[in-house]
Amino acid sequence: MLLMAKDLRREYLQFVNIYLKFEPLTKLPKQLHGDIDSIIHYETDDEDIDNDEEKNKKHFCTKNTINYTYNVFYLIGLKDILPSIYEALSIALTLPVSSASPERAFSKLKLIKTKLRSTMGEERLESLMLISCKKDITLCPYEIINTFSNNSDCKFKRKWLTCDENNQMLFCSVCLAYSNGSSTFCSGFNDWKHTNQRIKEHEISKHHNLSVKAYIREKREKTVQHLLCGEQLKKRKIEIIEVIKLIGKQVLPFRGIKSEAAYKLDDSSINHSNFLEIILLLSKFDNILKSHIEKSIKLSKEHHDRAQNINMKLLKTTTKIGRENLVTFLSATTITTIIQLIGNEIKNIISREVKKGKIFSVMMDTTVDLSSYDQCSIVLRYVPHNEVYERLIGLKHVTSTSGNSLFETLKDTLAELDLPLNNCVANAFDGAANMNGQYNGVTAKLSEVIANHVHTWCYALVLN
Repeated sequence: MLLMAKDLRREYLQFVNIYLKFEPLTKLPKQLHGDIDSIIHYETDDEDIDNDEEKNKKHFCTKNTINYTYNVFYLIGLKDILPSIYEALSIALTLPVSSASPERAFSKLKLIKTKLRSTMGEERLESLMLISCKKDITLCPYEIINTFSNNSDCKFKRKWLTCDENNQMLFCSVCLAYSNGSSTFCSGFNDWKHTNQRIKEHEISKHHNLSVKAYIREKREKTVQHLLCGEQLKKRKIEIIEVIKLIGKQVLPFRGIKSEAAYKLDDSSINHSNFLEIILLLSKFDNILKSHIEKSIKLSKEHHDRAQNINMKLLKTTTKIGRENLVTFLSATTITTIIQLIGNEIKNIISREVKKGKIFSVMMDTTVDLSSYDQCSIVLRYVPHNEVYERLIGLKHVTSTSGNSLFETLKDTLAELDLPLNNCVANAFDGAANMNGQYNGVTAKLSEVIANHVHTWCYALVLN
């Protein structure tokens, strides 16, 4: 962002000329610098003032001068009249003064990654950090469920796929009803060597898509996911997503050592871990959730018994038969997937906020976790509306703590959020050589790429 000195000077003179005219309406501070207690004085002829209004005024008066003036510019539209001053105020609020936010993130890291949870993956750890640190971000559970259902890694039963056990053939029920019968899944599919590949090819084929569209029109334009997987998604109550968010915010472990299988949930003498125990508690007061758990237990027992019987027959071979595909939203795999989806959704929300503010500053720091891995926390400071935010956007495991390696980590993290590096106007790092080095530090790398980049040596560490 390039500001011209002559534009700032001209708008400032205009602002000074109209300052007194705006004051009775906007209650701007009577002086732009000085003691905070003497900055703002209100003059009003109304003696009867509502208590809530007075409280709001007092709360607003305690803001620092730059923040208060910026709020006035934003709320009454001065940002369109005096854009250069508004941009200058935005930059001033975006400038960081310390790197305390990354340090606070490390406090959460010590609570999340303990001796009993030292083997969790990097993506799960980062997602739990985001859930725990960003409690004020509102998430929509329905969006997470939709993302989960559309995720290519998540497997659902293909209800359009039917099997003729006598002839050992597979059929597509949708194509049988709405196509001309030219597909192999209409005449009967029996190529068992390439089953998964052929099923995927059929799902994206033209004949299948036309049949699906006809099926949708028949069902009043409802989506395929709602039609074919609607029964599964109906039973997965939003309480499950909320429980995952709650446990993540409270920095509690999700899983236990054992006894997490769904077919063991009816045994009350077993400790099923925090997540499953909370779900079982909620099911006592929610009939829909209770019926879902009972159905999950029944299906899990059937699959478990069937797999055991088959494996007993194949005991002399190396082949093992699993318990097939059973999506219950209660398994450890599903929990991990949902945790990662929540973390991605938090990143998307932060990315949208930063894009509204256009410019941002960055704060970084590194530490060694319980597993002796170097972890780098990255925090952005930005002003999307009329409030300053400092939010954690990533906790990255770095193999090298050199200035060039950390700079590449920062670039990759910003690229994940689709944020241009050129919009970074400032940074706040500690005095370490890899951060603050004159030639090879992260600050030097940022200055090479970004013109007029501002560096602040963390004031909290300068005192040392």
